[in-house]
Amino acid sequence: YSKAVLYLEKAESIYDEFSLPEDESYINLLNSLAANYFFLGLHDKSDEYFKKGIEKIGSSNSVLSLNFLNSFAIVLGNGGKVNNGEDLIVGSLEKARRFYGPESRDYIEVLKNYAEYLRTYNIDLKKSLRLYEQCISYLNTHEDDFTLKEPVLLGYALALSENGEQSRGLELIQKLLFADISGRCSIHGD
Repeated sequence: YSKAVLYLEKAESIYDEFSLPEDESYINLLNSLAANYFFLGLHDKSDEYFKKGIEKIGSSNSVLSLNFLNSFAIVLGNGGKVNNGEDLIVGSLEKARRFYGPESRDYIEVLKNYAEYLRTYNIDLKKSLRLYEQCISYLNTHEDDFTLKEPVLLGYALALSENGEQSRGLELIQKLLFADISGRCSIHGD
């Protein structure tokens, strides 16, 4: 992480030195700096970069902006500010719904992030399951979306297990693991 911070700070200095536009790549840079500082245990520096990123995002609805908000929510949750993190994710979900629409992949990805947040911080497992099921409904009509399928199904399996439905969660993991052997991964066991 320290080596990454070194190079990321160099990149930030290039933005400053040449007055480069503070676009989506810059927001991604701030996200990376904030996350790396967090993992180094330098929480004040991490907060500084997350706050800077929040200011730069403004009304942006880009995927990178939504990802930035998710990263910040996780850092808040890990720092014991679980409710603040949830508020941030709920706000980004509303942004995604308004800008991309509730049937869009981008909205579903933020919905998955919210379900994961609820599960990870043990806020509301029942709601987490419902949100994962909405994501699965999307996946049932977008079977080729492999980059979203795995985290949704894994998160759903974990939520099932944490909700006392270990056998259903294990069955889902087995189907996910052996999807290539059978040719497809039937999500609901149909």
